[in-house]
Amino acid sequence: MFKFDHFFIDLVQVLGCEARRLAVGTAHTAMIDITDVCNLRCPHCYYFHKLRDLAQEPAAEVWEERFRGLYRDGVRIVLLLGGEPALRQDVLWRADKVFPFVDVCTNGTVKIPTWFRHRIFLSLDGGPEMHDALRGKGVFSRVMDNYRGDPRVLIHMMLGKANYKDLETLVRTARENGLRGLCCSLYSPVQGEEDPLMLSPDQRRAVLDEIRRVRSLFPGVVRMSDRVLAWYVAEHDIRSCYLGRSVLHYDVSWRKRLCAGQANCAQCGCLSGAIGSPIQKLFHPREALQALQNLGMTQLNNGPEKGVQSLSANI
Repeated sequence: MFKFDHFFIDLVQVLGCEARRLAVGTAHTAMIDITDVCNLRCPHCYYFHKLRDLAQEPAAEVWEERFRGLYRDGVRIVLLLGGEPALRQDVLWRADKVFPFVDVCTNGTVKIPTWFRHRIFLSLDGGPEMHDALRGKGVFSRVMDNYRGDPRVLIHMMLGKANYKDLETLVRTARENGLRGLCCSLYSPVQGEEDPLMLSPDQRRAVLDEIRRVRSLFPGVVRMSDRVLAWYVAEHDIRSCYLGRSVLHYDVSWRKRLCAGQANCAQCGCLSGAIGSPIQKLFHPREALQALQNLGMTQLNNGPEKGVQSLSANI
């Protein structure tokens, strides 16, 4: 019962934050680029889609001051991005000190130490052959050596034309290597450009059908609800996007922006956008029950005060 007790405590905290946002407009979630530096150059990554001027890397003390300012303003949930966030472990440590809910997205080539007791979204593009074709020779095995058996890790797979048939292979990898499961985004094209990687409507439906097929084989591993999948085929734009309108977004220079990337909103495949408000889960009892059964708190050996948080992305 210990795990579920903490799940309910976290649920109450997150829903309380959302109720306050609805009542007084105080944002509780922020997505933050903590570095412009990355040790890979993946062809489908929006971050380096165009040449960009890299910001000066702020000192860790600057980041702690920023984080404490966000906390004073009501932020309790942060998603740390980049670049490659694992290159700034000093910043991860500061975030761990300040916020109750922290998620980080990483390519996995630099191991995040076990003192970071929150959820890690590990970006993998398929099995070894597919992943290395996109990210470099030997990267897959390097990542798995870092995170095999790590209860903090949830694989995040970006699905596109080239790799979506590798979904079942990667789900088996998650299950066989003691990871928490797998979630997906769909490839999001860049605004205002003809993108050869963009999914056509028929291809998008084929990708969603593949997610449903694999989920039926591994229902406790594939963490994608029917509500989330339905979002990917619905019409939406920034005016109705919870991620774009209700979540704070900051770059390394601490400039606010509308969203994390440069995506075409009409073709958005972002998982965070699909998840939406935490309160939406209350209107989908099956999804809420699945979250309770599959995504309760996973306590690590360093005690109950900070386990692996499971609610900050609401999946």
